[in-house]
Amino acid sequence: MLQEQGMASTGVPALDQALGGLFWGDNVVWESRQEASVEPFFRSVASLAAGYQEALYVALTRAPEDVAVAYPDLAVIDARPGSPLAKPAPLLRAVVERCSPDRRTLLLFDPLDAMVERWGLEMARLFFTRTCPILLELGGIAYWSLTGDCREILSRDVEATTQCVIAVEDGRLRIVKAEGRRPGTEGTVFRYRLEEGRPIVEP
Repeated sequence: MLQEQGMASTGVPALDQALGGLFWGDNVVWESRQEASVEPFFRSVASLAAGYQEALYVALTRAPEDVAVAYPDLAVIDARPGSPLAKPAPLLRAVVERCSPDRRTLLLFDPLDAMVERWGLEMARLFFTRTCPILLELGGIAYWSLTGDCREILSRDVEATTQCVIAVEDGRLRIVKAEGRRPGTEGTVFRYRLEEGRPIVEP
């Protein structure tokens, strides 16, 4: 088991094999034209929530009841407009309070695009570039996504800040960045298809 080796799983065996699993503290950014393309990979890691002491979904726009349907095993951090956590600083404090180096924590975030729409580009960039190093230090595993026009705008910050970047497009998956992995991991391309909503990834 990966956790016995000090690593976590993506829930996708071929991706685990390529990456050597997820290291504690990894921030993984999924890039695609459409949010729907990355959703199966979020569901795959969320299906392993029982292996974490904390498994959380950070919702900036998504209603908690919708999160409960998509990710029934994840608790919701509600950062929607009008909530006490609607602004970046309180949300960051709430995330840090739920994470601890001695507790295995999984966090799934609403798309970075939603942060840009809510807070503006510079504040969204600042939140992301501050949160990732903190989660790395605390050992939390975080899934982020970047879709639409924001990919080009934020791609440089994403690749500089995060540990893993994975691009998903038209039935293909490419590992863009894989910090600390063996040589040759970055640039690896896979085919994938969905079976009953779960991604099947093949070389």
